[in-house]
Amino acid sequence: GFIMKRVVSNFTGLRISWPAFSAILLLGTLAPGPSQTITRIPGLGVPNATATALNDLGQVTGFSIVAETSEQHAFLFSGSEIIDLGVLEGTRSQAVALNNQGQVVGDSEAVGGYERHPFLYQNGVMTDLGTLGGSFSFAAAINEASQLIAAVDLYLNKDSQALLYTDRSMIDQ
Repeated sequence: GFIMKRVVSNFTGLRISWPAFSAILLLGTLAPGPSQTITRIPGLGVPNATATALNDLGQVTGFSIVAETSEQHAFLFSGSEIIDLGVLEGTRSQAVALNNQGQVVGDSEAVGGYERHPFLYQNGVMTDLGTLGGSFSFAAAINEASQLIAAVDLYLNKDSQALLYTDRSMIDQ
């Protein structure tokens, strides 16, 4: 099985110091012994990352600071490779879930950084899933049928609604 654990370490950043969380992937059984391996998930040019989800294939998603820009980007880690998923617009994105097909969902700044939109990352492309007139929305989960759950603000941010996103359309549940 797979276990993810966050461990606290001291890290001095490019210009500031803060206690950083390092994501650790423990592969093996829960019983102690030689069948376990521990893999530290690297950040995007910095020595730490925050892991938020793990699939059955051992792929991990989450977010990290990007060393060159100090922006926060979502990532997908697979084996020894970490992929920067980027942002829609602005400087922040975070991934929260993935399925066994390697599809990743989360949220990213959009519209010049003034809004947050849910995204679906697949086949090397981050796709903006939009909103229903509000400015803050996020994806929360994705299943093996590529259906995802998103929470979206409605027009003028008056109310929020959980929606099922399937076949490239939002369905009000």
